[in-house]
This record gives sequence, C-alpha cells and structure tokens, in this order.
Amino acid sequence: MQVNIVGTPNTETSNAFYNTNRSPLLPSPFSKLPLGSIRPRGWLKHELELMGNGMTGRLTELSNFLKPENGWFGGDEEGWEEQPYWLRGFHDLAVLTGDQRLLGEANRWMEAVITSQDEDGYFGAAVHKCVVGKNGEKVCDLWPHMVMLDAVIGHYEHTGDARVLPMMTRFFKFCRDLPEEQFIPEGSADFGDWQPFIQTSRAGDMLPHLYWLYNYTGETWLLDLATRFYQHIAPPTDEWLDH
Repeated sequence: MQVNIVGTPNTETSNAFYNTNRSPLLPSPFSKLPLGSIRPRGWLKHELELMGNGMTGRLTELSNFLKPENGWFGGDEEGWEEQPYWLRGFHDLAVLTGDQRLLGEANRWMEAVITSQDEDGYFGAAVHKCVVGKNGEKVCDLWPHMVMLDAVIGHYEHTGDARVLPMMTRFFKFCRDLPEEQFIPEGSADFGDWQPFIQTSRAGDMLPHLYWLYNYTGETWLLDLATRFYQHIAPPTDEWLDH
C-alpha cells in the first residue's frame, strides 16, 4: 500500500471506484464508502453488539411507535418521523454487526417501505400524502420521507436492491408534480396542525438524496427539483434563541 500526503484533496478529478458527483455538481474530494465496506472489530464491535442487544435492538418490543400496524406498513395508522429515525440507525447497526435477528427485522421493515409505494410514486404512511387542515388547506408532508430515504439508500448500498433506484425516481417525480400550494408551504395559524410544516425548516434534508440519485441516473430534472426544495427552505430565524 502506498500512502501520499497532500496539502489539500484533489478536486480536479472524480473518484472512479464509487458513486460520486456528476457534472455540473462540483467534484467531491472524498467519497463515503458504501455501507458494509468496513467491518468493526475489537472494542467497537463489542459496543455495537451491546447496542444490538440493548434498547436500539429491542425497541420494537418497547415502543408504541414501532407497533406492527404503524403507517409505514400500510393502512391508515400514523407513521411519521419516529420510525425512520430509528430504522436508519437500526438498519446500519444490523449490517455492521451481521446479527441475523437484527438483519431479519431490518429487512422486514425495508420490504414494507419499498412495497408501500403507490402508482403515483408516493410511499409510506397514507395519512401524510394529503393532510387537510381545519381551514381546508391541503399539504403533502414530505418530512418523514427525508429521514426514511437515509435507510433506503443504506439498504441499496448494502444489497444493490434493483428496486430502489426506480422507486426513488418515481417518488421524486411525485414530488416534482405536486402543486405549488401543496409543496412545503409556509402554513397558516388556522391550519390546526403544526406537524406538516416541520418540513419548511428541513427541506434541505432532501438535497443529498436528490444528488445521490442524480449521480446514479444522470437525470437532470432531479437537479431542478433540488433547486425547488432549496427555494422552500425556511429562512434563518431566532425562534429558539430564548429556549
């Protein structure tokens, strides 16, 4: 093995071994290794095993959010940010430990998420596809998908599941085709529910997923959609300074 020491990473060329930025995106000097490329050993492996046998690995036995009838498994039940926040870490933990119990549970969830997709491209809990406020305003809540796509991408990196790229493409076409009034609106006080408007401050969380997919497919409309998400990010605020 030869190791070179440089003052700054070379940004003039792209990494030919892993998925990296296509033009017109700026070349990335570093590439994230796909999930599963590195196997933990020693102390780190032991710590991950403790997590797998602890609350993270047993949360399905403890949390009402992870009950079998939650919205990510279909039906009309709630399924928002809580499940994907857990799943994206749980899935990676399962891969890194190789624990068959964890892998089985992670794969069960990923199968449910992928097969939940509607014909129009939407996937996940149906209750967030069109949230109707007390004032009659309609909003599509895309925030939980921003979190869940972390898990979906990790699943693809580990398995190469051929369904993932088409699934994400269909979902982003659904986002692209949303009417402006339903696409990450600022919201109004008389809507009666704060949840669908969390996405106004988190809209930028979708950008890495769009760039990731673009780097695989080269479909330039994904960059236009990334611009649309960017333009809907809420401006800086001092809302939390006194909290």
